Amino acid sequence: MTRLVMRPKVVNNERNPEAGIRVTLAHQRKSPSGSWDDVPTDPLSSLKMGEEAKLNLNSSATLNLFRHLKHLFAISSSGGVRSGETSLKVGREDEIVKTDSGRARVIKQLLSQGFSTEIWDALADEDPDLATKLSYARIHTERETVLDEFGHNLNRQMNEGYWQDFFERNTWIFGYGLNYQILRKIGSQANVGGADIKKQGAQIPDFLERTEVNAKFTVLVEIKRPDTSLFENTPYRADVPMLGKDLVGGVAQLQNN
Repeated sequence: MTRLVMRPKVVNNERNPEAGIRVTLAHQRKSPSGSWDDVPTDPLSSLKMGEEAKLNLNSSATLNLFRHLKHLFAISSSGGVRSGETSLKVGREDEIVKTDSGRARVIKQLLSQGFSTEIWDALADEDPDLATKLSYARIHTERETVLDEFGHNLNRQMNEGYWQDFFERNTWIFGYGLNYQILRKIGSQANVGGADIKKQGAQIPDFLERTEVNAKFTVLVEIKRPDTSLFENTPYRADVPMLGKDLVGGVAQLQNN
């Protein structure tokens, strides 16, 4: 039928900014109608010599008061509250979805703790369109990085082995270059025949791939370094270029394969 309540206020204390909380503790009694009314008390100034007024708190109430004050001072030290009605929650950082500049740090902490799958699944369930946009954005960013690497190394005399590794890591380049036929790699440096009994003379294209359609067929890919001459310096006839030997040889090699 009775209770002790705390009425807190977040205040702007210019003289002492750290003292941003003011509280009033009040005894209340429950009325027959069910409402809670403050119990009238005399002001301390009315006390006579020898008289005293006590407010006893048991250990649970003291701990509860401490926790509430800790939360209130956290609100006060973070900038207080805006005018009007505001809903606030104070708790552990990992229990609150933050909307300030610290949210990126919280997300990184969740990812570092191995919750990436749960975060992605929740996002896909809650906002599938956003998840799709993020997926496309990630793919676009990754492919921009690949194209930057491609352009950076065009004039660096990288050997054929580097380019083979590069294309193996980025097979989408072949898929988009062949009328958008999606390729699935079967193997690289595949032996397609031609070896004699001494295992010499084998035909080994740089890539052996196949298309992903109902009628599957293989696609042989032969790569050349960027500095390979596709044409000879002198034309075959007037306005008729002479194909370079490396280009002709590569085509002949693929036909033989």
